[in-house]
Amino acid sequence: MWLAQRVANPEGVEWGGMIVEGTSRTAIGTMGVKGLPIANQVEIGYGLIPEAQGKGYATEIALVFTEWLLHQPNVLEV
Repeated sequence: MWLAQRVANPEGVEWGGMIVEGTSRTAIGTMGVKGLPIANQVEIGYGLIPEAQGKGYATEIALVFTEWLLHQPNVLEV
């Protein structure tokens, strides 16, 4: 979902969105950057509902999100 939001609004300040579990298509949390790049760096933050914690969801989306971020202009470090 965050990628669709970013594609729809490429100049938007917020890079992030909901984390949706694929099988049930249930929203289980959010992930995003804490502001635009400063000195070519961004910081990510996330939150998951208690039932989704400890199951690898944040790790999975963080890897994909980090890879995407590193391909954005002015981002050299996450």
